[in-house]
Parts: sequence; C-alpha cells; structure tokens
Amino acid sequence: MLIYFTIFAILSFTAFRESNNPKPLSINSFIFLTILFTFFIGLRYEIGCDWESFKWFFDFSNCTYDNSCSISPGGIQKVKSQGIGYRLLTLIIKTFGGSFYSLNFVSSLLFVIPLLKFCANLSRPHLAILISYPYLITVIGLGTIRQSIAIAFLLLCIDQLKKYQFLNFYILNFFSILFHYSSSIFLFLPFLIDLKKRGNLKLFRLFLYVVFLIFIVLVIFSENNYFKYQLDLYVGYNTIPIASPLLIWTMIAIPSAIIILNYKFFKDFDTNKFWRNYSIIGILMIFPIFINKVIALRLLLYFLPIKIYCLSKLPELLIYKISPKNLYLSIIFFSFLILTIWFNFANHSYC
Repeated sequence: MLIYFTIFAILSFTAFRESNNPKPLSINSFIFLTILFTFFIGLRYEIGCDWESFKWFFDFSNCTYDNSCSISPGGIQKVKSQGIGYRLLTLIIKTFGGSFYSLNFVSSLLFVIPLLKFCANLSRPHLAILISYPYLITVIGLGTIRQSIAIAFLLLCIDQLKKYQFLNFYILNFFSILFHYSSSIFLFLPFLIDLKKRGNLKLFRLFLYVVFLIFIVLVIFSENNYFKYQLDLYVGYNTIPIASPLLIWTMIAIPSAIIILNYKFFKDFDTNKFWRNYSIIGILMIFPIFINKVIALRLLLYFLPIKIYCLSKLPELLIYKISPKNLYLSIIFFSFLILTIWFNFANHSYC
C-alpha cells in the first residue's frame, strides 16, 4: 500500500508548488506523469475486482470469430458485451503475440493520456491531477479497464464541446462508445450547452432532438439489443450496498452545489453554461440510485469531471475568502481522506 501514498505525496508536493504561481503543464511534466501513471496502472498484477473476468475475456476473445474454442452461448454473449473497441484492441495485441499484461499496459495509455490532456487544459493542472488521483485514477483506472477508457475519452469530448467543435466531439464520443456502450448516453451531451449566442447551430439542436427520438425508439423496440441485455444484467445484479453509489454521488454533489450556488464566480469561465447544467444533472443523479444502484453507479462515474473542474478552480476564484495555500492544503487533506477511507472501509478495498 506504500506505493499508493508515495505517489499521492509526490502529487501533493507538485500541486502545492503551484498554489501561488500556477503554470501550464510543461511537456516534461506531461511525459513524466504519463510514464508514472502508465507504469502504475499498466503493470499491475491481480489488482482490481474484475481482474479474473478481464483475464478470462482475453483468453476467449477470439471465440466469437472462429471455432478455436468451445464456450456456452452465454459465454459468447459475455465476450461480445466487452465492446467492439476493447475486443479489437485485444485481438490486435494477441495478433502481435502480446499477453494480457500487454493489453493492460496499452489500455492504461488510453486512459492516462486523455486524462492528463484534460487536466493540462485547466488553469491549475497539477491540482487537477491530484484531485483525480484518489478515486478516478486509483480506483477506476486500476479496476474498470473499459469504462476508465470511456471516461477518459469523455474528458476530451468535454474540451471539444466547450469549443463548439461538434465533429471532434462525436468522433471522440464514438471511440468512447466502442469501449463502453454506456457512454452512448453522452451522444446528447450537447443538449447541456447554451446555443443562444450561436444562432447558426439551432438546426443542429433540432437534428439532435430527432436523433434522440430515433435512439429511444430503437432501444425500446429492437430485439436482442445490447442495452436490453445489459439492463437485464444490472437488474439481476442490483445487490450492491446503497452506500457505494451514495458516496460517489456525494463526491459529485458537493462540487456541483459549489458551482451552482456560486455561479456568478464561475460564469466567466463557463460561457456556454455547460458546467452549470452538467452540475444540475449531477445533483439529480440522486434519484436513479433508488431505482437501480448498479446502473446509477455506472452512470455516476461519468460525472467525476465536475469534481476535477470545480475544485481546481476554487483557489483562483476566492469564493470563500480563503488563501490559495490554505485551499490547496484543504484539498490535499480532503483527497488524502478519500484515499484513506476507500482503502480501509470500501466494500471492494481488498481488490
């Protein structure tokens, strides 16, 4: 466990150094952090509750393409549910003689680089990386391989959406969907941005409404589609403690409330009101928890960017009249608390 807190100490030190003089993330820092996190995540061994499952998927990944192995129809369906992108990446690795560990290493790059790119675009990048570490990197990055990649691509999508680069947004969202189909709900993320100052995009908004209706119809009336299959799995596996999604919701709801209640400070940095609207949805995510805890847990992970954005902005906004150094110390302590509590009290901390 020493390695987890050693990395946390390094990130805390580099973050605190920028408390009074934030600078863009240098290329050397970017390369160093890429190597650090790629080795940290990509070279893990039997870490993550899904380790055995992903190992099994790797061993039987070619069963849907040839007759080289014999598994049950249910097993084939499980392989198919891994997402086209992840299956294709697995086959490429196997074609070149790579192992399951090679796959993990390459997958970690697909998670780490977009995450660091997102943090680098924020005004206090080292603080943003520190905020990402206790849960997004340590738990999601080390555990949920496919969804961690999907979340990382969502971070890039958010950057493109802020620039009204819709073509780039959908290209990146397409890659996100390839790795985890649940991210397809973010095809409609442009609904959250304010287009009043962009009159030429009204036709795009209308097109999006039509696509949304078609999507809903296909999901409801299509036979044997992935969403129904996955929904059946989640309904049958709705046995996790309610504390798990509630804890993640709390991590999202607190920064969301800070943005909404102090929006006069944030609005200059949120010209298309994306973060305000995303925060409102994040708070409303309390309701799905009481319908299906597993589905809510999966979806809540996509709202973790709110925490990174909000907390990394606080030192420069001076909302609560706390000096930047004291805010940095508070965030470092808060992050340390999350890391410590998760390791000692989480249901899956043994993983």
